[in-house]
Parts: sequence; structure tokens; C-alpha cells
Amino acid sequence: MTDLIFSDRMREAAVVLPPTELGQYRSVVDDLAAAKFDAEFLLGLVRLAYGRDAAGDFRGAFAEQLTRRSLSLDGRAKQLMAALATETLIERFSRPTTRRTQKALAPDSIAAMAVVVLADQNEPPIHPDLASFALRWTHALSDYLRSTGTLKPPPQLPPLLSKLQEDSETTPEGATTTEPDSDELVAELAPYVGELSDWLRRSSSAGRVRALEEGQSISWWLLSSRSSAGDPAEEVVAASAELLSLCSFLPGPPAWNELLARRLGSAVAASVDLQKVAALSERQVPDSVSDFCLLLNGLSNYPEATAPAKSVATWLYHERQLAQLCESKDGER
Repeated sequence: MTDLIFSDRMREAAVVLPPTELGQYRSVVDDLAAAKFDAEFLLGLVRLAYGRDAAGDFRGAFAEQLTRRSLSLDGRAKQLMAALATETLIERFSRPTTRRTQKALAPDSIAAMAVVVLADQNEPPIHPDLASFALRWTHALSDYLRSTGTLKPPPQLPPLLSKLQEDSETTPEGATTTEPDSDELVAELAPYVGELSDWLRRSSSAGRVRALEEGQSISWWLLSSRSSAGDPAEEVVAASAELLSLCSFLPGPPAWNELLARRLGSAVAASVDLQKVAALSERQVPDSVSDFCLLLNGLSNYPEATAPAKSVATWLYHERQLAQLCESKDGER
């Protein structure tokens, strides 16, 4: 992130920073983006980014960083904290998802899914880029978790072994051949055996098997799904629950919109009663995300009465994922 991008986003969030202090404020965001936080803290940042009250000493966390740089929270503390929280989340969602365990990724995954849920509810953050970066994170993580199951071609034979194989196939029976030097053969054979062993281990890994089984299960689910003729609200609840039950990893496959639309069939364009969907899907959710999961919590005080089936199915699917991510603690299913 450049100073110009940072300055523009802060200004769009109604926070104008003195040019002489711009770099210091940006370094606050960089430090918070690189720090190790649990899901509870990051969910608090999400609440701040949406102008909500957040439990916890977030003011203290920001004040410590600012004081270290001879800055302070002044009369615009609430807006400044909201803007800094937004920038911190955007920076965290911009980081690569590779080379970290699901447990290490879980806090950011939970925070990103909370932002996605709020986007489904049409709640605007202090800066619109936040929802885009949260979606980018969930898509990237979804792809990464499933890419561990893909299989590369086996390693190529080293030159001496390749020549031995070629000679065995082309040399007439009974003809004499020149044997390779044993030391050279061993020198080539050792690293090849190591590469082949690694390939065999990866090809039979649990991750690969789970990814293949997930794809097969979802394919059969779509092929065997009945033509929608029932109540659209019931179809929405069933589709979101069924897709989530087939996911081997969280977050689910990145093509969730298309998968849910295919499952809903003719009901995809129907208008759905939100209160009925909430009544059919209501369940106990972790306290840490109860204020995000409106449908699972009974949908009290929501301004809209109806919505398109496809968008409601996506919304409910994301709420279910958020609840499961929090319940799993380490991001595993």
C-alpha cells in the first residue's frame, strides 16, 4: 500500500491527516496488520469499521501505537479509530494465504467472513473497499485450501536412468550395452528417490483425497437435485445447509453463488419471506458473532421483508459458515 492510496482511503472515510503525519499513521496500520491477534480482537475491528460499538480496549491498542509515534486520539477519535480499523483489516486481507496453517489463518478468516455477511445484509462499512478485500481473502483461501489437493506430474527420470530405460527398450536382445558408472548412478538416484517419495506422499495426502471427494459430492448433489416446486423459503434453507454439509474445507468453494443458483433451479428468481427463512434456520450461534448472524438469530429489526432467493441463500450460507468457523476455533471442519 502506497502513501497515496492510504491517504485517499482515509480521506474517503472522512479522515483528513496532516501530510507530515501521514507516514506515522500508516506505520500504525502496518504494525497492527502484522501483529498476531485472536478472532475476538479482529471481530472488534470489524465492528469499528462498520460504526458499531466494540467491546474491548481498542482505544488502548490504538493509543499505544499512536503515543509511540507522538500522535494522539483527539476529538475525532471514533472516526479515526474506525478508519484505522478499516485500513488494518484491508491490509490483513491483502496478505497471501499460503505458507500458514488453517489454525493461523482462522482469525482473519472469521473476520473476513463477518465482513462478507455484513455485505450480504447490505450494511455499508466506513469504506467500501473493505468488502471487496474480504471477498478476495475468502476466495484466495478457498482456492489455496483446495489447491493442496491437486497433483503435479511425477518427477522426470534423471539422465542416466532415462538412458538406461531407453537402452532397455531399444537394444536388441543379447546385445551388449555399456553399464553406467555406479557412483554416478547413485549420485543421480538419491535425489530422484527423494523427489519421487515426496510426490507419492503428496499424491496420497488426506488433503488431496478430501478435495476430490468434495468435488465429487457437490457434482452428485447438483445432478441429483430435484426441480424446485416447493416453498422458496424452504428451498433456500435446504440449499444453504446442503452445500455447507458437503464442504470439506471452510470457507467453501469459491463458486458458491453459481452452485446455490443451480440447486435452487426455478426458485432462484423468487421473492423470499425473510422472516420465514429466519424461523426455519434459527439456531444457537457463538456469542462472539451473534450480532452478525441475523437470520440464524431470528432476524429481529431488519428493515426488509422480502429478498431474492439467490441472495438470501448466499446470505444464509455465509452466516452458517461464520458460525462454524467460530465453533471450530482452528478453521478446520
